[in-house]
Amino acid sequence: MSGWEAERCTCHKGSAGLLSCWTIELIGNSSVMSSVYNLIVNQKTWNGDQLAVHLFAYKELLSLVKEVDMNQVDEIMDVTSICLKKENELPSLDLLRVSAELLSLIERKTEIFTGKKLMQRNWSINFRIVIRRLLQTPAITQSIPSTSKEAFSDQYLPVLFELSDELVSLIGSQWFESDPDFLLLLSSMSSIRLQEVFNKQTSIKEAFVHGRLHCYFAHYGEYASILSDDKATILCGTLRESAIYTCEYYYNCKESLDDFKKMIVSTFQFLCIYIDFGGLATLPSEYTKDLGKVLLHHAVGCCEISLVPLECLAKVICELPNLPNTTLDTITDALKKYNNKANEEDVVRILDSLHVQLQGSTASRKWCSNVNLRRVVELLQQIKSG
Repeated sequence: MSGWEAERCTCHKGSAGLLSCWTIELIGNSSVMSSVYNLIVNQKTWNGDQLAVHLFAYKELLSLVKEVDMNQVDEIMDVTSICLKKENELPSLDLLRVSAELLSLIERKTEIFTGKKLMQRNWSINFRIVIRRLLQTPAITQSIPSTSKEAFSDQYLPVLFELSDELVSLIGSQWFESDPDFLLLLSSMSSIRLQEVFNKQTSIKEAFVHGRLHCYFAHYGEYASILSDDKATILCGTLRESAIYTCEYYYNCKESLDDFKKMIVSTFQFLCIYIDFGGLATLPSEYTKDLGKVLLHHAVGCCEISLVPLECLAKVICELPNLPNTTLDTITDALKKYNNKANEEDVVRILDSLHVQLQGSTASRKWCSNVNLRRVVELLQQIKSG
């Protein structure tokens, strides 16, 4: 096993030896995965921590195969969700964590379903019920001076949000349809947690989870019909608060360390989606006045680790006030600097987006002269021609 696999095994008592045997056997016996599957689904009752060991082994074996048997996954997740749903005890933290990891693996392996979502199943409904119950459990959601209860909050909440993120990614808005109030609960608590992540600089991974969740929330508020008008208004208010926290962090973030850049990368798309949907008009003037300059600064500053912020910026560039006259020069210089074979498609997509956005805009925007726009077109043609 790799060092990472060995480290992960220590999270589940007794799993290291079991997984080592199964992994070795897998090399010579392709039926091991089916054996693990049968072991999981044929046992009538499970202790959560014990099931976590076997689910972890199944996940590791699944990572070694090319195709996912979704019928098999459905049955395994049924067993898992029923085990978690027991109301007389706190669910196994390990089982919740491994469930999120398994769903993340399934998401990566089912990229052939791009644009499609999985059907809502009993297990996904059970997971929603479990997550709702835990998010409404004071010992988990409230920070209390008691050491043990602080541990509940610190350990459970990140896993619950990660699990929610994976389920929303796989199933879409359908996950909320039979319980639209849960969308309001999840978005509200995610917004609070996002503020804590910004203030405490706690976890890059958490920032990415909440950034992605907020992108989903924004799309559901704009396009989905699962919320009534009054509940949609509540969601919009929550997203506004999150957008304000994000702007505040961006304005105050003067650091150039990678961790700070990763915090910005993780939330940049949400803020740009919010702006694209007309949210700029809802933000306090102290944040909108120089927001264009701030976003440009951070998007270019993050290019070394990700071009995502610059691509998001390109899509909303015409919505931003008070951009400097050097905006397009700054962007094209950054794209020249970081253009390489690995991200050439991203660079072309950004330049294409800029070109489309800026067509016919030169007269009304001082920062977008015909000369600067020609630089965008020339760079685009140069890269496309190789």
